[in-house]
Amino acid sequence: VEELYRRYRQNMLVHSAAFLWPSTAALFSLWRRFRRGRPACVWAWTFIADVVVAPAARLAGVPRVVIRVENYSAWKTWPPHRRWWNRWADRNAARLADVVVVNAPLLGDDYTAWPGGDRRKIVVVPNGVDSARWLARPWRSRREELGVGPREVMVLTVSRLAREKNHALLLRASARLHQQGLGHRLVVVGDGPLREPLRNYAADLGVAQFTHWVGSTDAPQDFYRSANVFALSSDIEGLPNALLEAQLFALPAVTTAAGGAPWVVRHGETGWVVPVGGEEAFTAALAQLVRDEELRRRFGAAGQAHVTAEFSVQRWLGRVEAISRGEDPARKELV
Repeated sequence: VEELYRRYRQNMLVHSAAFLWPSTAALFSLWRRFRRGRPACVWAWTFIADVVVAPAARLAGVPRVVIRVENYSAWKTWPPHRRWWNRWADRNAARLADVVVVNAPLLGDDYTAWPGGDRRKIVVVPNGVDSARWLARPWRSRREELGVGPREVMVLTVSRLAREKNHALLLRASARLHQQGLGHRLVVVGDGPLREPLRNYAADLGVAQFTHWVGSTDAPQDFYRSANVFALSSDIEGLPNALLEAQLFALPAVTTAAGGAPWVVRHGETGWVVPVGGEEAFTAALAQLVRDEELRRRFGAAGQAHVTAEFSVQRWLGRVEAISRGEDPARKELV
């Protein structure tokens, strides 16, 4: 792995230029690297990489350029991600790329509309999960250390604590369930800029004693295996890896219909999918899963089978390899 910024630090002038104009410095460095290595195909992953790598690769004469889009355009209009040049840069990257890979069908529609790209370039390649590796990871139950009783329902969410994840909706739903007499523990795994505001909000709602803030972890499998229900309340998503992982560990899920979430969770079969921002529907769906142990078991088993069959890492790698060779077999999966 070559880290560009480490190279910049070796020269004060270059380091200063990279600090002032990071995207331009990265473009120039990549152009030199591609000219020297002469790759047959270059992939760029995520927005900033896309808009820098695509022009660098084309200027260097790379014969095949692939960019990957993982999030909705609305993400690029929110502070702190909003920049005046976002749409222009995306349009330029889409024009220069041979293939635009998205990880959910709806992202293809969104990306076509946002920069005005060529729909024929878009290929859907969903994220892959290495099921065998995940399930083989050693783990330990976290229930006792969190104070969760053996018969208590543990509701888990795993995500960055940021505006687009809308944890406030989940906290309000949790508070309403407690008011209805549906006791449970909410465990939040992840960190981010909204950690303290969300902790304060939980206190305002009266659920601080039932809410556990784990922060970042290098053993998410401990929490997936310890929980009874998985919840995702996002406003914006690509294809949520946390939903894939949760279902792999046989957790029933309630999620908003953000991004590719409805593709991952089969409504009424592996969990519940509700409208984005739909607090009433989210609360009702979560209540059903907290209340009904048999429903949790049935949804969980179906979710594990679904993820194992449809989102395997082997299938994902095969598609990536084929696209790199120019075969683009996943194009037919766009509906």
